[in-house]
Amino acid sequence: LTGDVFTNGTFGLSVGSQYKVNYKASGNIAINYYRTQPADPDLPGAKATNAFGITWSHVQDPKSIPNSNLSINLNANTSNFYTASRITDSRLLQTQFNSGASFTRIFPGKPVSINLTFNHAQNLLNRTVSIRFPVLSVNMTRITPFKRKISSAKARWYENIGFIYALEAKSFVNTFDSLFFRKETFTRDLKYGINQTFRADLPLVLFRYFNFSPSFNYQERWFFKKEQRRWNPDTVVIINPQTQKSDTLFGRIQSDTTFGFYGVRDFNIAATFNTKLTGIFRFKNKWVKSLRHVLTPEIAFSYRPDFSAPRWRYYTTVQRDAAGNRLKYGHYDFLNDVFPIPAGGQVGQINFSLLNNFDLKTFSRTDTAKQEKILGILERFRISTGYNFLADSLHWQPVVFEGFSRISNNLSINFNIDFDPYARDSLNNRINTFYIEERGRPLRLNEARLALNASFQAKRRPQPPAPAPPRGFSDYVSLNPDDFYDFNIPWSFNTSLNLSLRKGTIRNPDTLLTTLALQLSGDFNLTPNWKFGINTGFDFRDKLPTLTNLTVLRNLHCWELSFNWTAFPVTVQQFVIELRVKSAVLQDLKLVRRRTFLQGGF
Repeated sequence: LTGDVFTNGTFGLSVGSQYKVNYKASGNIAINYYRTQPADPDLPGAKATNAFGITWSHVQDPKSIPNSNLSINLNANTSNFYTASRITDSRLLQTQFNSGASFTRIFPGKPVSINLTFNHAQNLLNRTVSIRFPVLSVNMTRITPFKRKISSAKARWYENIGFIYALEAKSFVNTFDSLFFRKETFTRDLKYGINQTFRADLPLVLFRYFNFSPSFNYQERWFFKKEQRRWNPDTVVIINPQTQKSDTLFGRIQSDTTFGFYGVRDFNIAATFNTKLTGIFRFKNKWVKSLRHVLTPEIAFSYRPDFSAPRWRYYTTVQRDAAGNRLKYGHYDFLNDVFPIPAGGQVGQINFSLLNNFDLKTFSRTDTAKQEKILGILERFRISTGYNFLADSLHWQPVVFEGFSRISNNLSINFNIDFDPYARDSLNNRINTFYIEERGRPLRLNEARLALNASFQAKRRPQPPAPAPPRGFSDYVSLNPDDFYDFNIPWSFNTSLNLSLRKGTIRNPDTLLTTLALQLSGDFNLTPNWKFGINTGFDFRDKLPTLTNLTVLRNLHCWELSFNWTAFPVTVQQFVIELRVKSAVLQDLKLVRRRTFLQGGF
């Protein structure tokens, strides 16, 4: 039981417990409450606010429930909890957090497994809450029922036929935190359904070098609600109680929800065809031995009927205005976030992709045995596009270039470039006109992203063998890495440069939006017991720094003294001076001094 008391009347209480049942389970739970007084109580409407938070972490020992796994990670807070608790790290900018619990059961010797999951998500900006109640999943791994158990001859083609089956039952509710405990939230807003998927495939090797895999995919959803819309021609006059202005509706669409058992199903057929080509180029010099290029071309085909056709009874039309115009809608559109309903329009699509990998073999001065070293020049470079020959228009899909390269052990680069072969209208919508016909260039840039990451650190200082840490200390460090610094590493430096280009807005399709941000973090030892750290960044588009923290630490053997200054943004600026015991057993034994910009600066 710990508490915080402030001179202006603000106080906080925290109840926490760490538990362990040998050979059964372990975990920790904490409940926090803060009552914050207003910065200026003389202002009109100033009043105290309450903040709550609960965290619970539970891990079941696998030996207590063989072939099963149970874990719980609960994190639920009010929207003002992080501000009220005076934290100084990046959680100040966190706008969403999640909780989860899961139970998994496998059956030895059987291809079936069962999984139960619970998820909670909370957004602090719009105060929304999303709860996914225990979701049941039953999965069957791929089975080959026609394969002979004992076979001395070459396997026949039909022995490769395999089947996969999965069932999922879910229910969830999305609402606001102020409405969560109301009755209508669970009677009106609760959504639920059952989904089953079945797949049959036949992987084959043709002519020794080509892989061909046709498949049939079937999906069936069970819903228990259905929406019917109808046109009401009655004229209605609506009066706004605030402005006392009236609005006349000459007819309107009304929706009715009926309860029952409704099956919604769809299917598709697909096939993939790929191979692998390897080329090796040898060099005669003292630096490079050879270059290897691995090329993986792939062609994928898929076909899906038009499930918006009247014979499937998933979609229908309703009169939408007094003129008699009609609107097409789906009976299960409002359940699309439970399980996606069959999409309208038939699809007959061919996708093309080329995956490239480049490796360089060089002479190595450090490896005396092999005397060679492999360098991944371009570990992944993929070009992909697609063509839907059954679509009414816009047959071609965007052309995407993506890649990853590890330049060295400390430096890596990622990139993704998206081009569109079609032009755009004044509202930035794709039109059925090729870009080369309108602008004379074959492709139009849609979006490009580039990330350059670098990480450097000095070698760890050699240290004499240290005594064993207190029981539970290593677990606490692993769960709270941001609370500790390694004084044995003289310095470390990490940086990331992120560039993003996006072309087109709703007003101007030729506008190019650019985002460039640099993130920096590092620390260094001024002396063996003094360490300085910084975590900052800069947004070049807004010309403003990102969240900036400066930290100074003093190692006092069994104690640690730290100074943390949140310098930017100014709206969360504060400093914290903390003197605490390193031992996990006495982690709550500490002396803290805090001050924010609302309290008149430093």
